[in-house]
Amino acid sequence: MERRRYKRVPLFATARFGKHGEHRVYFGNIVDVSYQGIFIVTNMLLKPGEKVSVEFNVNGSSVTVIGTVARTKVVEHPTLVKYGKGGLGIFIEMMHPTVIDYINSRLMEEYKKPTTPSL
Repeated sequence: MERRRYKRVPLFATARFGKHGEHRVYFGNIVDVSYQGIFIVTNMLLKPGEKVSVEFNVNGSSVTVIGTVARTKVVEHPTLVKYGKGGLGIFIEMMHPTVIDYINSRLMEEYKKPTTPSL
């Protein structure tokens, strides 16, 4: 059963992120986004509850959001990497309008796809 409030849509973007207010920068890849969060595939795992700043590009526009690490996902065994990637689930309290527009357009595309009747 899905526990998320908002549907995730794919977004493939390089992310620069770090603890909010600190100068150290880490890198990862955003793989999906929702109205209240993003998932970053990265080996740099921060602790849940830490405040982070994340910078990435959406449709050619640079976006910066502030969020809180909601969860960390660790995949240590090399053979398990093909089944799931480790990274950070980031809760974003106020998503950037550019990202909201991107999500809306992706959801509309999905809604417009023809469905095949089941037999």
